[in-house]
Amino acid sequence: MADGGAADPPRGSEASARRDSVASGLGRAGPEGARAKHAAAIDLICRDPSRRDYALRAAGNAGRSLVFASQDHTKDRDVALAALGQDGLALEWLSADLRADGQLLVKAALQDRRALLLATEEQRADPDLLRPVLAADGLALGLAAEALRADPELVRVAVGENGLALEFASEELRGDREIVLLAVGQSGHALQFAAAELQGDREVLLCAAGRSASALHWAPGALRADREVCLRAAAEKQAQWSDRATVLQAVERSGGLLQFATEGLRGDPEVVLRAVAQDYRALRFAAQELRADRDFMLKALAVDFRAWQHGAEELRGTRHVALHALGQDGRTLQFCPEALRADRDAVLRAVDQAGSALQFASEDLRADREVVLRAMASDRSALLFAPERLRSDRGVWLYAGAPAPW
Repeated sequence: MADGGAADPPRGSEASARRDSVASGLGRAGPEGARAKHAAAIDLICRDPSRRDYALRAAGNAGRSLVFASQDHTKDRDVALAALGQDGLALEWLSADLRADGQLLVKAALQDRRALLLATEEQRADPDLLRPVLAADGLALGLAAEALRADPELVRVAVGENGLALEFASEELRGDREIVLLAVGQSGHALQFAAAELQGDREVLLCAAGRSASALHWAPGALRADREVCLRAAAEKQAQWSDRATVLQAVERSGGLLQFATEGLRGDPEVVLRAVAQDYRALRFAAQELRADRDFMLKALAVDFRAWQHGAEELRGTRHVALHALGQDGRTLQFCPEALRADRDAVLRAVDQAGSALQFASEDLRADREVVLRAMASDRSALLFAPERLRSDRGVWLYAGAPAPW
């Protein structure tokens, strides 16, 4: 007798062979890697939602497969631990009692800080629950209750782990010299979130500049000319930012350094693409004419699809350009205007290329059976983003529009 289910069918039967095939798929590294394991987990848990061993194995491989689990299994602490160890956002599908469990919330948030969005107000205001999370991921401070963002001890924990967490501290603490020094000592870029008077504090700026030369971007003009500050930030080399070879080497190390290049080099396609390859966010510093150039933006998209969000707004909202981009990488749907995310042709183009793009479609299109099936044809786990009506439709989750991942 299987744990939590009925007796197995005869070993030689077709049903048993199929079940064993599904189960073994979780242990294989298919050509699509994580996507294959995710799809296999969904198939396994749906094969027999009553089986606890299936639920445990599926949850450990794809935490959010719990959306298909039986109520008994969403109340099972061992299943919950397996799911949260793989995906903190699986917290959403646990029973109310388990979601209220502080230890499980901490485990979820350590895996993915966004799990704090699923916490109660009381939990997000509990310093004992948040302390270990902030020690591991300072940016989780942005999801803490307002009272904790004004707590000096917890803010020190957060900025000590990631100086950029200073952004989420209360206004009063962003003006606290000790806390700001701790933040900029961890990340020079944290200077941008400090109170104006501390951005003009010479000792604070020296600390920030020593950590990152680009901290000078947020310094008052007078301090940018301070010899000691300039030496600390290696600003004596600023003239080299007009040298193409030097800039190419710099952006290959850190794409964000593109912001210090001369205007001409920020409009140089090769220089900008090298920067984007290192950090897609570097596209923010490219010349406006490049960010509005269709051919260049499609090249940037090929380097890193996330760069698309930093293209000119007018270009991203142009339908024929967006369709071309979606055909190249469907995930760019998330950066399209609302009108395009509700455009059936655009969404079909996106999900044909990347089934997971379904999550960014309008609510109506995520409930469209044909759209969901087209998404599943390229990625069966796209079913997770469909409404309950389609997720519980046996015909949909058995859809075999694409080869099985095992």
